[in-house]
Amino acid sequence: MQKAIIYTRVSTDEQAKNGISLQRQEVEAKAYCKANNIEAVEVFCDAGESAKTLDRPQLLASLEFCRKHSKDIDYLVVWKIDRLARQTQDHHTITAAITKMGIELRSVTENIGSNPSGKFMEGMLALMSQFDNDVRTERVLGGVKTRTEEGGWTHIAPLGYQNIKDIERRPTIKPDEKAPLIAKWLREFIRGGYTLREMNQLAYDMGIRSRQGKRVSYQQTINILRNPIYAGIVKTKFIDTPVKGVHEPLITLEEHEEILERLDKRKKGNPAKKPLEDWRLRGLLICADCGHKLTGSSPKGRVKRYPMYHCVKCKVKTVGHRVSAPRDKLHQEFEQILESISPTDDTMKLFRELVVLKWNARHIEQRKQLKAMNQDLEKLHTKKQRVLDLFIEGSLSVDEKQSALTKTEADIVGTEIKIGQLKSDSLDTESLIDFSINMLQNVPKLWRLANHVDRQRLQELVFPEGIVYNFESGFGTVKTGELYQLINQITQINGENTNVVGVVGFEPTANQL
Repeated sequence: MQKAIIYTRVSTDEQAKNGISLQRQEVEAKAYCKANNIEAVEVFCDAGESAKTLDRPQLLASLEFCRKHSKDIDYLVVWKIDRLARQTQDHHTITAAITKMGIELRSVTENIGSNPSGKFMEGMLALMSQFDNDVRTERVLGGVKTRTEEGGWTHIAPLGYQNIKDIERRPTIKPDEKAPLIAKWLREFIRGGYTLREMNQLAYDMGIRSRQGKRVSYQQTINILRNPIYAGIVKTKFIDTPVKGVHEPLITLEEHEEILERLDKRKKGNPAKKPLEDWRLRGLLICADCGHKLTGSSPKGRVKRYPMYHCVKCKVKTVGHRVSAPRDKLHQEFEQILESISPTDDTMKLFRELVVLKWNARHIEQRKQLKAMNQDLEKLHTKKQRVLDLFIEGSLSVDEKQSALTKTEADIVGTEIKIGQLKSDSLDTESLIDFSINMLQNVPKLWRLANHVDRQRLQELVFPEGIVYNFESGFGTVKTGELYQLINQITQINGENTNVVGVVGFEPTANQL
């Protein structure tokens, strides 16, 4: 008995939920197979998938099934040609692929087949399917253009808005619960002193997230800043010129133009522009009142600007005290903290001895593995030479020699790769530890001289959880990273005093070095 697989598809979520169309297609396809003495061995269903693309999970799965079982499958059965594809090119791509496998396409409702008339009918049906799809697309795009020209919004709402329809049933948007945050964030950029990376971090600190609940990407940051929708302007590819939207704006048109002006200045590069202000602690400091990270800006006074770190969440009338502090003062106090936790020479000497002992103990097994692999590699090379000797002696044919060499050489390459990985993991212990010690003893200096990226990494290493700052009392007790906690334990063993918070247990990790 000949065998077939069945492919069914519905194009909308509504059809997918009630399952009526899928069920009808499957029932009629199975009835067709039974009537033609064909065994239906597998059914593949794409629920809520458009035929405009070949990137459909179950379609791809059905083609893969055909590839693996091409010797057993005779037909691919669909309820109708347009279930398979709505683009003529896609249709021919699929049919060409299954034809090479020796599989024939059959339609339950249409008279197609492998004979000339059947192929002609199949081609005509594929063309009609594409024509129908193109007409629908043109009607939809025409409606979208009309609604957009009226100031409506026919796409997914941007962050800060939600999709609705107005009283005239035009698709548009209205502000959602995130709108005040987005507006505040946009105006924060106008205040100045932020790079795009810092704006991205500020969005995260303020609690602005994507619709999937994830961090807003760098490109999304730029897109939000440039999007005129927040100023009440609709601009899409469907219309030639922007129009005034029917939705409520979050910022004024003047504010939007100022944002664009600042972005364009950054892009072009202004030689007369002052260097970016130094906000090295932005993203590290945490507000003691609300737990959100502090940001920085330079509000203008009567005579000059005053660089301040401040909390974007807290209000003076709510917490009862100021919510900002001078930038230079915090930088100076932070450097004093770094000085206070710098370990002594005696502590670092003991630290070095303990870490070397631990490191060497952990790598005994690795060295054993490396030795064993080198021995295996030597045996494989000997085996390869032996194969060649046997061939020369006439004990192996050309095919036997080639087969044996192919397998042996593959084993040699695999073993060499494993040896290379082990060697790359076996770093120069002494040099690595000396580098770590030098870094730990010079953190204040490194912090002063490092570039922005390296300084951020250094701060994350020393204070991975950030530092809490109280606008009334200043910095509290700081909690440092694993390395400093380990050094604190050594300091206590050595009978010295320290301000670093310690933890129980001694287990230095390689990734911290």
